[in-house]
Formats: sequence, structure tokens, C-alpha cells
Amino acid sequence: MKKIILLLVVAIIFSCKNSKQKEPPQDIFETQSVSDSILSTVSLPSIDNWGRNNIEFTSSQETHPMGPVSTISRVSKNESAYVSIDNLPVYSGSTYRLSVVVKKFKNDKNFALRFQGIYPNRVDAVYDLETGIVKEVLLSGADGMAQDQIATIEHLGGGWYMCSLSANLFNDYVRVVMGPTTNKLKTGLWETRTGKKSNALIVANSLKLDEL
Repeated sequence: MKKIILLLVVAIIFSCKNSKQKEPPQDIFETQSVSDSILSTVSLPSIDNWGRNNIEFTSSQETHPMGPVSTISRVSKNESAYVSIDNLPVYSGSTYRLSVVVKKFKNDKNFALRFQGIYPNRVDAVYDLETGIVKEVLLSGADGMAQDQIATIEHLGGGWYMCSLSANLFNDYVRVVMGPTTNKLKTGLWETRTGKKSNALIVANSLKLDEL
């Protein structure tokens, strides 16, 4: 009888041990997934140090969990207008993703992102902040600046969208450009004169450039 009981105890212990070994390490797996998706993040200057061409920022009464909200506006309807951050170091041959949180404001509904090498080599994407769709992503200029370009838009609720542009870049430095635009312009020329003072809401703290 004692031998039977002993065998039962051993069997139960062995069964429990196997059961524990089969349990997936959920926390470790999730951490590794996040870590593997982003290899590094390029340091970006604060909004006060962004280059501005016929663009102004004003504080907004809107709020967002990721930080203060600003209105980004074209100050001229007859000239090119955009925000730029120049000479960001990247690893040639690596894939990078530019992303920012924006929302439709009063005038127009489109917003654009750009990776730019030596002009006119660039990758442009235009997003519709009213319908939540990517209008187009376009590679322009000489061959070899980038490949595998992808644009995505994610609805975050309350009219806010995360707009992202990713591409495999073949440069040592990249310029990122963005700004509100109109649906009347071609994707590769979104920054040119619009005929109206387009604007949008932006969470400046959300702007990121990640190596994937």
C-alpha cells in the first residue's frame, strides 16, 4: 500500500513539473517582441528646433495623453510650406519608420510625411485625416535612395491618427519633412502652394524615427 501511495505521489509531482514546463513565458515573449521590432530610436530635437518654412505652431486647447497639442498651420497659401529636421544619422541599408500623431483641424484634411535624401530623391506619403486612409505613398527621384516604402494610418480614437512612413533607406543621413496639405496637390508635390492656409493638430512629442 505504501509503495502504491509513493508511486502516486511521484506521478503527481512529475505531472505538475511537465505542466509548468509547457507554460509559455508570456511576459518574456512580449518583451522580446517589442524589443525585436524596434532596434533603435533616432534622437530628435524638440519642436522649438524644427525647421519651419512658412509654417507656424500655436498652442491648442485640445489634449492628448502623449503630450501637448499644437496647431500646425501654413502661414502663406501661395508659397511652399513644411516642417523639416535635417541631417539625421541613419544606417544605410536599414529600415526606418517615421511616425507622428495628428488630427484634422479646420482647413483641409490631409497631412504628409517625407523621407528625403539628396533632393529630388524622396519618399512621400499623404494621409486623409477625415476618412483615415493613406491616399498614396510615392518614391521619387533617382533610383537607389530607398525601397520597400510602406505608409500606414492607425485610428487612435477621438479623431486622432498615428501616421507612419517606413522604408529601407540607402543613405547615411536623412531629412524628415512633414506638414498639412490639400487633396488638390500630387503626392510628390504636397509641400507646394495650396491656394489656402491648410492646418492640422499635432502632438509634437509623438514624433519618432525608429530603426526596425
